Amino acid sequence: MKKQSLTLVLAMLLPSGTAMADSTYFDIIYSPPTSEMTKTIGFGVYALNDNGVGGYFNGMIPIKPSNYSAGNYCWYSCAEVATGQAAYVGNLGFTFPLIPSSFEKRGYQSVHAYVGLGYSAIEGMVKYSDGTWTDDTYRDKNGFNANGGLIVAFDPISINVGVNTFTKAVYLGLGFKTK
Repeated sequence: MKKQSLTLVLAMLLPSGTAMADSTYFDIIYSPPTSEMTKTIGFGVYALNDNGVGGYFNGMIPIKPSNYSAGNYCWYSCAEVATGQAAYVGNLGFTFPLIPSSFEKRGYQSVHAYVGLGYSAIEGMVKYSDGTWTDDTYRDKNGFNANGGLIVAFDPISINVGVNTFTKAVYLGLGFKTK
């Protein structure tokens, strides 16, 4: 019940934080593949307030291999040659300035950090000797995710670097100012 209450509080605070923000950025997010994780893409909305707390949400979905086939493809005759994971992630949280608005700025508008919580679902995958990737439900897992990062805002773009703890993956974002 505590987890649902926290999510509800964050969801209610996000719109008010966005309305009171000095600037809002819409980010396109990319996480490169790691040894186990497929690459992911997504988006985020970050409300940045130079004199206080703002809010954000972001989410990512996997890009599965081109030779992926849903379901259990090869039952008995194929040998496993690799395993992998595909992640779905969604986060809500707070943004806050790292450098005061009164500080002299050199080429950037602001520097903000963000921290939040979210949920992640990971789908297991296996690659068989015939080269086909398919689902491996024994490697599926899901749970709560801690999320954090840094945003350097220029006017009218921003650069975002973040991390998801559940997937142990770093991502990069390119943002466009909407407000």
